[in-house]
Amino acid sequence: MEKHEVSGLVLGLISGLFLLNLSHYGDLLGGGNLFFVASALSWASLTLATQKIRHEVHPVAINFYTTLFSVITYAPLFLWNTNMMEIGSFDGWFWGNLLFVSCLSTAFGTTIYYQAISIVGASKASTFGLMVPVNALLLSWLFLGETPTHETLIGGSLAILAIYLINLYRPSHLQRFRRR
Repeated sequence: MEKHEVSGLVLGLISGLFLLNLSHYGDLLGGGNLFFVASALSWASLTLATQKIRHEVHPVAINFYTTLFSVITYAPLFLWNTNMMEIGSFDGWFWGNLLFVSCLSTAFGTTIYYQAISIVGASKASTFGLMVPVNALLLSWLFLGETPTHETLIGGSLAILAIYLINLYRPSHLQRFRRR
């Protein structure tokens, strides 16, 4: 890895800490955050494993098996919660939306992500995940009228800078600022 890529990864980590909006670092492992940390580690592991098998297995098959692995891994956590059993009482509108989101955005989007891994590699493809909170921030502001916090704006800006450093930065970009 080059220096600018390492810097981008560090900035991506720092942006994640800002976006979590923790009052102190002990909150990272408290509440529901532990589940999100475990999910991030699981996603990172699956991304790295995908890079290893990217030329032997089709992205749709990779998506199917990683989703199956995730369901098997996390299903016991949901089955343990008795409130999850109420899901069967929801109406057709709920099930239609669930089908739409799971098929179109999750299956289609994740398959494209796995295809991107085979083209640009795991480290570069995974940096675009940093755009998820930035897009969520923008859409919640536009459609829901939510006001972003300073921490969220700083974290989002750092995420965009991290993506630039990892995917787009070239040393020649700084030549225009150097004195001759």
